Amino acid sequence: MIYRVNVCHFKTGVCLHECIWEWPESSTTRNGSTTGICNLVLTFYKFARELGGGEFSHALFDTEAGKPSPGSGSGVMSSARGGHPPGSDLSTSIRLSCKRNDLVVVALFHDVADSADSVLECGEEACTAFTSRFESNVREIEGDLHALVDEKEEPQLTTEDVLVRFRDFKEDLEKVVGKHFSAQPTATTTSMNTSAAAASSDLVPVDEDVDGTRDDDDE
Repeated sequence: MIYRVNVCHFKTGVCLHECIWEWPESSTTRNGSTTGICNLVLTFYKFARELGGGEFSHALFDTEAGKPSPGSGSGVMSSARGGHPPGSDLSTSIRLSCKRNDLVVVALFHDVADSADSVLECGEEACTAFTSRFESNVREIEGDLHALVDEKEEPQLTTEDVLVRFRDFKEDLEKVVGKHFSAQPTATTTSMNTSAAAASSDLVPVDEDVDGTRDDDDE
C-alpha cells in the first residue's frame, strides 16, 4: 500500500505535488512538513553522491506504533532494493522509495512488505507522467523555486502557490498508483494552511545542485 507520495523539484527540493492516502492525523508531518519531507529526500541524494557518486534508492523507518510516521522513529538507510535490517519488524516499518529524472524526484512512502519492483515501477511511471505534462511549467518557474531556497533572494511565489500550480496531477497520480496497488483508499492532496506555508521559511538554502555543479545565476 502507498501511504503518501511527494513530487519534489530535483535541484531545489521544493515540493511540487503531494498526495496522501493514509497518514496519522496527529503526525506533525501530515501537512506542516511538506517542505521538510522533500528536503529530507534531497539530503539523501546528496549524501549518496558524497559516498562516491552513488544513487539513493530507499530508506527504511522503524515507527513506534506500526504507523507511517517517519518522524516518530529511527530512520535506517538501506542501499539494497529489498530486505530490511536485522531485527526490524515488518509490522512497524515503512519504506521510503524514490525514483527520479533530471527534473523531479518522486518519493513514495509505502508498506515495507510491498514488492520493491512494483513500487519502483510506480515511481518511474509517476516521474514520466509528471514530466510529460508539466515540464514546461516547471521550467518557467525554476527561478522562483531557487529563490524559495535562497535566503538572499526575494521569492515571488510561496510554497502554497507552487502546490496549487500542480494540483491537477492528482488524477494522473491516482491512476498510476491504482495500476500497481488496487486496494488504495481515497487520496487527498495537500492544501497548505498558514502553518504549512510558514514552513517555507525552514527550506534549506541550496548553494549547489545535487549533481555538484553550481548554476551560473548563483554566482
